[in-house]
Amino acid sequence: MINELGIYYLPDVAAARVRSWKRRLITNAAFFVGIAVLDVALALGLMGEANVSVIFIAIALLGLLLPVAIAFFSWRRAEADADNCGQGLALGINREGILFRERWLTWAEVGELVVEPSRWSGAQRLTVTARDNSQAWLPLSYTDTMPASLDTAVRALSAGQASVDLSRLDA
Repeated sequence: MINELGIYYLPDVAAARVRSWKRRLITNAAFFVGIAVLDVALALGLMGEANVSVIFIAIALLGLLLPVAIAFFSWRRAEADADNCGQGLALGINREGILFRERWLTWAEVGELVVEPSRWSGAQRLTVTARDNSQAWLPLSYTDTMPASLDTAVRALSAGQASVDLSRLDA
């Protein structure tokens, strides 16, 4: 019979996601700059001969800027989540309670455990709310567990006193 469970951070996964978004940002920015240079050269070359609209070129460049902006905000979000990914134990669970962000809570003190979906390509978050309304979260995507496995472990080790709310993942 298992009496405790340790869930550990995976900082390599967090670093890989940051690198991926940074690479995507650089690629999108380089593509944008290349197309912008071609558009300006085309506009300057054809301005006298054809009726090339500056508004058309501006709209085309603005459309190409959108992927750059999305990649930038996604990269920043991934960096912020990676900064919250520590080393070692992320969460400890046993029959008496939960160790979360270096704070011990008995099952009677645990108010709510919620997994929130990722936003802007960040990590899924596990938010723990204590009965005194204090909250803390960790990037669950950067740990060695899946949300449903965590819920099963919490239900079993708390003897049904607590569970993980996974309903927001379905939305």
